[in-house]
Amino acid sequence: MLLDSDANASQRGILKEDAHIGNAALFVLSSALNFASCTDHEITQGRTLAFGDLGVLFSGVGNETLDGLLSGKGLLRFAQTRGLELERIEALWSEPLDAPSRPEVVQAFATAIVTAVSAVAVTLDPESVYFVGRLSPLAEEVLPEVRSRLAHSLPSVPAIRVVPQVIGLSVAQGAAQGTN
Repeated sequence: MLLDSDANASQRGILKEDAHIGNAALFVLSSALNFASCTDHEITQGRTLAFGDLGVLFSGVGNETLDGLLSGKGLLRFAQTRGLELERIEALWSEPLDAPSRPEVVQAFATAIVTAVSAVAVTLDPESVYFVGRLSPLAEEVLPEVRSRLAHSLPSVPAIRVVPQVIGLSVAQGAAQGTN
């Protein structure tokens, strides 16, 4: 039996769907931030468990880590400390919020995405970066700004895609692919 991360399982699902992917990175924006990458259409494995734990890196927003802004739990805490009265993080994009701090929270999220993509772009040089998971609707919202900011800071910007998922299905399909 092979135990693997949700990110690796999701990456396998994406690789199965598109045989042309060579080098790519994937972020799972869910309860916790998770990361996977592939080189030459093969999942990249690290030498230690530290490989891929990008959540510990600073986000570029105060003292917040990437996990603190790119995970559901962390972003909810961040939004609540900024005065947003949210019970669930999905309310940030699914319910009308006229709170003056919403733009600050969304901007912090966008900055964390820029930081995360920049980190993998300069170290792994992927052709594509994928975002999946619970925070995907917010990632979709900030994608134009993220692309613009990256174009000003990187010599070459990877393609960035938000991939819709049926909750649990892509991970399950990727996990099944990994055991074959």
